[in-house]
Amino acid sequence: MNTVNIPPELLGKVGEAFAVSLDALQRRMAPGSAVAVRPEEVAASVERLRHLAIQLQEIARMLGGEGSRDIETIDLREAIVDACTGWQAAAQRRGARLVAPPPRGEAFAVRAVAGVLDQLIELLLDHATRLGDEVHCALERQGDAARPMLVLRVHRDGGRPADGIDEVHWLLFAQLARARGMAPHRVAAGDGVTLMLDLGEGAAGEVPRASSAGLPRTPVDARRLVLLLEPLERSRVLAGDLLRRAGLRVDVAATPEQARAALRERTPDLLVCGLDAAGGEGAALVEELRESQPRLRVVELVDDDSAFTLSLPGSGRPARVGRHDLARTLVAAVTQELDAAYAGLSG
Repeated sequence: MNTVNIPPELLGKVGEAFAVSLDALQRRMAPGSAVAVRPEEVAASVERLRHLAIQLQEIARMLGGEGSRDIETIDLREAIVDACTGWQAAAQRRGARLVAPPPRGEAFAVRAVAGVLDQLIELLLDHATRLGDEVHCALERQGDAARPMLVLRVHRDGGRPADGIDEVHWLLFAQLARARGMAPHRVAAGDGVTLMLDLGEGAAGEVPRASSAGLPRTPVDARRLVLLLEPLERSRVLAGDLLRRAGLRVDVAATPEQARAALRERTPDLLVCGLDAAGGEGAALVEELRESQPRLRVVELVDDDSAFTLSLPGSGRPARVGRHDLARTLVAAVTQELDAAYAGLSG
């Protein structure tokens, strides 16, 4: 397990930020203070320090190699739009206007550990919305290789200087980004600050990859859409990677709720399901799907070392493949099911 050493300078900044913030709060609360402190101000200051402590714990866990290290293909546009939605209320409380990128547009697919990318975006938004009055988030590409870039342009009115905690957020962000093979940049010019994250080729780490022997030897119908619902992260990452490399379009979900959210956008032609497709939530989802897609085929993922069965015409039973052998069996099962259901159709 690879770990990352935290620079002593960063530890010193963290300690300084806590000490300075607590000292300022103590002086304002002392008897005879010239500035009366309100209970809500005390609560806000304590909450801010508590939140920073939680962030420190999370980042230490990630830098220490704990938690998932599986790399997924993630839509960076969707990730930043969702994060901005969740941060709107906090930004408003801070007097900052937060503008997300358009939800529709060029896809920015990146390879990264989902939890690490989420933490990086949270740190960046936390820093930016405390730093200025307007924060405009954008997605750009840089260099001949068109590397994906997350860019936050912050406008400052000159009356909101960054304090120690704000600086710690940036230092933590930069440390975590560099540890994962990404490049953080911060450029100040006039009344603006530009924060950038160059994702390069994504975060460090490995995920199981299939050999070419596990992929179909005949072209797949790229028009067909697969919905992958798998609660287990490791097999979800591998299955999604296998299907995309085979040339299929794939929507990925970890829960039935996420799967239903994907259904509001488009209807799949096949469901790869890690839940029991014959009962419970899995069966309910299959019934919903078949209302809009009568030809729907289902491939069920199971913990059975010997499982590899295709569906029988008219039986209503799903195909079944074992999670242990996805690299060899999944794409073959999916392509055969799609061919059986949709061969010869024009749409």
